[in-house]
Amino acid sequence: MKKIFCISIFLSMFFQSCMSWPLLTSLAGLAAGKRGGDSSFFHLLLGNSDPTITRIELSYQDSSIANGTSTTLEVTAIFDNGTNQNITDSTSIVPDSQSVVTIQGNRVRGIASGSSIIKAEYNGLYSEQKITVTPATLNSIQVTSLESGILPKGTNRQFSAIGIFSDGSHQDISNDPLIVWSSSNPDLVQVDDSGLASGINLGTAHIRASFQSKQGAEEMTVGDAVLSQIQVTSNNPNIPLGKKQKLIATGIYSDNSNRDISSSVIWNSSNSTIANIQNNGILETADTGIVTISASSENIIGSVKLIVTPAALVSISVSPTNSTVAKGLQENFKATGIFTDNSNSDITDQVTWDSSNTDILSISNASDSHGLASTLNQGNVKVTASIGGIQGSTDFTVTQAALTSIEVSPVLPSIAKGLTQKFTAIGIFTDNSKKDITDQVTWNSSSAIVSVSNLDDNKGLGKAHAVGDTTITATLGKVSGKTWLTVVPAVLTSIQINPVNPSLAKGLTQKFSATGIYSDNSNKDITSAVTWFSSDSSIATISNAQKNQGNAYGAATGATDIKATFGKVSSPVSTLSVTAAKLVEIQITPAAASKAKGLTERFKATGIFTDNSNSDITNQVTWNSSNTDILTVSNTNAKRGLGSTLKQGTVKVTASMGGIEDSVDFTVTQATLTSIEVSPTRASIAKGMTQKFTATGIFTDHSKKNITEQVTWKSSSKALSMLNAPGEEGTGKAIAVGKHYYYCNLRKTFRENRYYRYSRNSYFNSNQSCKNIVLVKGLTEKFSATGIYSDNSSKDITSAVTWHSSNNSVATISNTKGYQGQAHGTGTGTVDIKATLGNVSSQVSRLSVTAAELIEIVLDPTSSHKAKGLTENFKATGVFTDNSTKDITDQVTWKSSKTAYAKISNATGSKRVVNAISKGTSHISATLGSISSANATFQVTPAKVVSIEVIPNNISFAKGNSYQFKATGIYTDHSEADITEQVTWSSSNPKIASVENTFGSAGLVNTTNIGSTNITAKLSDTVSGASVLNVTPALLRYIMITPSYAGIEKGYTKQFSAIGTYSDQSTKDLTEDVTWFSSNPSSVVIENTPGKKGLAFASELGEPDITVFYDHHTQSSYTPVTVTESGIVNITISLSSISKTKGSTHQFKATGKFENGAEIDLTELVTWSSSNPTVVSISNVDDERGLATALSVGSSKISVDYNSISSSIDFEVTPEILASIKTEP
Repeated sequence: MKKIFCISIFLSMFFQSCMSWPLLTSLAGLAAGKRGGDSSFFHLLLGNSDPTITRIELSYQDSSIANGTSTTLEVTAIFDNGTNQNITDSTSIVPDSQSVVTIQGNRVRGIASGSSIIKAEYNGLYSEQKITVTPATLNSIQVTSLESGILPKGTNRQFSAIGIFSDGSHQDISNDPLIVWSSSNPDLVQVDDSGLASGINLGTAHIRASFQSKQGAEEMTVGDAVLSQIQVTSNNPNIPLGKKQKLIATGIYSDNSNRDISSSVIWNSSNSTIANIQNNGILETADTGIVTISASSENIIGSVKLIVTPAALVSISVSPTNSTVAKGLQENFKATGIFTDNSNSDITDQVTWDSSNTDILSISNASDSHGLASTLNQGNVKVTASIGGIQGSTDFTVTQAALTSIEVSPVLPSIAKGLTQKFTAIGIFTDNSKKDITDQVTWNSSSAIVSVSNLDDNKGLGKAHAVGDTTITATLGKVSGKTWLTVVPAVLTSIQINPVNPSLAKGLTQKFSATGIYSDNSNKDITSAVTWFSSDSSIATISNAQKNQGNAYGAATGATDIKATFGKVSSPVSTLSVTAAKLVEIQITPAAASKAKGLTERFKATGIFTDNSNSDITNQVTWNSSNTDILTVSNTNAKRGLGSTLKQGTVKVTASMGGIEDSVDFTVTQATLTSIEVSPTRASIAKGMTQKFTATGIFTDHSKKNITEQVTWKSSSKALSMLNAPGEEGTGKAIAVGKHYYYCNLRKTFRENRYYRYSRNSYFNSNQSCKNIVLVKGLTEKFSATGIYSDNSSKDITSAVTWHSSNNSVATISNTKGYQGQAHGTGTGTVDIKATLGNVSSQVSRLSVTAAELIEIVLDPTSSHKAKGLTENFKATGVFTDNSTKDITDQVTWKSSKTAYAKISNATGSKRVVNAISKGTSHISATLGSISSANATFQVTPAKVVSIEVIPNNISFAKGNSYQFKATGIYTDHSEADITEQVTWSSSNPKIASVENTFGSAGLVNTTNIGSTNITAKLSDTVSGASVLNVTPALLRYIMITPSYAGIEKGYTKQFSAIGTYSDQSTKDLTEDVTWFSSNPSSVVIENTPGKKGLAFASELGEPDITVFYDHHTQSSYTPVTVTESGIVNITISLSSISKTKGSTHQFKATGKFENGAEIDLTELVTWSSSNPTVVSISNVDDERGLATALSVGSSKISVDYNSISSSIDFEVTPEILASIKTEP
């Protein structure tokens, strides 16, 4: 009870201060929640749970009444939450003694002295009270009022009637149904049945109360009516900026009379930056916006909301003034509006234009040609511009039509060189009439590339002499017209290709050429411009590659049709026949050689064919020597290519076949010594005597020559002294007696079939013998043994003797059958060789073994193929007489047979390196001294890709963008080519960026997420390239303003939004980020205030553009706006009906539909109301207008009102629902 009491006190104080105490009982009754309304206000204070009645209480206004009088009774329901509610009308009330009292509605009347118990019952709950009826009688009635003084006319005053009884008691009988209230002068004062008196006219009257034949009265004076309300009115709620307006404050008085109190009120403006108000009610505008003007007097306040719109028009100036124009011309008139704020603005498109004589001059009011006047006939008119009752005018004169321009046709023609073009000149006059004036104008060309005739029969005929651009001008007086003529190269009419129906060997190429025949009968080589086709590319292909256009390659035998096309022009076909591969090259080996006279050389011819195959054609070619006196080369079947040396000199050896030949130089050196014959072969001289020996040389050409004086004579024994002094060469002198064998040696060598052989001297019989032989390591020397018998006979006993070597590590000598006497050099040094048979031994023969000598050169590799631009390292290995080998790469001289295909270096540091120059086959050889290697085949294939450069490299792109990557192949010959379509593309992270491999779009990268990825172009497992791609956040691509086209009613607002679309197709609301502009702020002003950006206010008719800029003007967009003016047809609330749970809120929107079909959001302009604010409250506070709050269960109507147009919807509040459960602790 304490809680309820405190609340009651609070409410009592609150409502009394608001002069609304009667509302308390209503709220208290509604608080019960069962009947009579909602208890939201009490729930706010006491809690929100549904209350339950715990008891009922019966009470009286008076517990003791006089007989014949009545008192008010009341039944109150007491709820468990401390609230209560009057339930009298729903309660059963019965007295226990109906002879004492009777119940009359909510009153109990005493009908006899005594007491009675009054019982009240409601839903099983009971309450009772005792009431006493006294026998006291009414003595008098006292009429009183809580108010005193003069009652203002038109107001009311409540009177009470207090009965004074015989027992001295007082009882309020004001509302007793039997009391009668009256006025002594109803013309001045009227009183109703409850004692409420109303002042009707000035004067004094008595208020009377009559009951049980008793009467009481009270005097009341009605005075002048008092001010009760102030109404502030304006002629127009929309006031143009700069214009003053008189506001009227009307006082509404207590008697409903009114009068102008403008001069006596206190005026005030809610925003002096928008408008100021003077004490006399004159409003002065300062800026556009909404302002509230209030007037107050005697604590009474009235106000009006005004909109200060942009300045309004007051006068119009039309320009140009008093102008003159030829018939047919147009004049753009301009209307300048002078506004209330003394500003001016171009209002050409807003005014209505009029001509005083439309037969002379018509003037447009169309949306895109306002003020555009068209002259029709000669004469004078007045041009008027008007809008909203305001107009301005000027005089205008139309003269006769004049030539204004010349049209030269055709327009922008293009003709081929050598052709002609007929031009026509059409005169255009100010009245839009036209006339052919070709023969009247003077024709001219700005360039000598075209001449234009001015001859009578050919006027305007142009002829193209050269390619280029020129201006063709036709002039008449001061008026000229022109057209631009382009002379293009002669038009291609046909294509001729050459050769016609050629034949091509397999593996060869045929260069086709295309000749374009043009319209001017000129011709031009267009080989590289046409597109070449082969009807069967398996037989022959034809190239369209740059620098190789028209090159046909024979791939297989057969026939194919070759043609060339350019645009829609095609050549006749040329049939290309591909025959079997033909010989294109002959290579002779050895490439360079020399032989001593008398020896032979076996030549070999290798044929290289058009398809790069090769074959031994030694027996097919014809061999020839440039000098058969020096060398002959056989062409007989068994000996083809066998060369025979005849005499010393140099010749060229040629092998030819079918017009193909190759030649090598061959040198025949002088015959070389092969052996020496010494004579006599036997001699016997006496001691002290001399013997003359002769040495005869046997040479490679089988010639013989006395070389006694050239050799060095030696004796193997001191028993014989050999002389070498001039004139004594070959003389032997016997020193001692005896029989000896000896040999003498001439250290001369010759080469045959790469092996060295040494000659051996003859021997003779003497008391002393000598023998000395030289042998190359690895070779063999055949020794023979001759037995000299006692009868001086001799016999070959080589196979009978036993042979001995003094040092087998230097040389061994065989005793094996068939090989007896064959010495083999195994090391270097000197050994003694002797033969024994029984006890007889020969004299030793000294054998000197020298170092092994080169007999063969072997190349590695023996064949190789490399792509153009690459190199090959060859190696030369020497094979020696002792079968040992040695790397002699740096000692040999290297040679390439075809340096156009391959070059090999002999420079120090780069010996052996072969460079592949161009496609073809060459033979590589190495020579050291007189020893040459066999040829190694080196084939050069087309250049191939060794690395790939991916472009762009290490680049960043915004998410959502696509970019074409390019793969450039770096070839072995350092050339480059675009191989974008040949490689396989991949991305290391496809979630960041993917890459296309479809033909035509290969290498196209599409970015999808932020991050880094490697874009790789792969040609093979060993050749690839990559680029790093960084995908950055998406970039803004464009901005779209919504709505894209808008109509705004004058005096209203519209919210625009700016939506940015990014490179990844995502969108973002940029309304608060952009800067907004209006092309005509006098028509539409648009906000840039944070939180209000994009809000446009239409203050005047017009068609401005709304533009946004973003990021320092790097991105922009605009949308057109049309400001119209029409009346509101209806207002629609956002929902036709709504149901919400208790405690929830809902934001309503009010949309006004106008006569022109436009719809505008009026939410912030309308006045919102709820028919039952205890169920639903709705806000009229700025920025919260239309926000409804469901307070208690029940129904209400939500209404809007604007300019006398209203609309409403039903709003139902349902019980709240459980939202969450909180447990403690």
